[in-house]
Amino acid sequence: MECVVKYTIGILRHEEKANKEVCIISAYWHDVGRSIQKKDHALLSANMLKEEMKKLQYDDEIIEQCYLAIYKHSWYDMPETLEGIIVRDADKIDFI
Repeated sequence: MECVVKYTIGILRHEEKANKEVCIISAYWHDVGRSIQKKDHALLSANMLKEEMKKLQYDDEIIEQCYLAIYKHSWYDMPETLEGIIVRDADKIDFI
């Protein structure tokens, strides 16, 4: 996990348009669901983060942005947001 965060921060040094807060939160949480199940862990991680952020009273918009950044971060998925692409790419870099 720490490597994905490190790679996310590295990518963010070259990307001005991305929401840095969303990327870093999402990088920390992207594989949390993997501890429960490997298959579909991205969706599980996204849902777990969504629930925790609601408890912490984050704004709905940032919760949704983090959700979108995580739920399609797996190798062959195509994220719907720039932040999701960054997290997916950082995860790929960590894998190889």
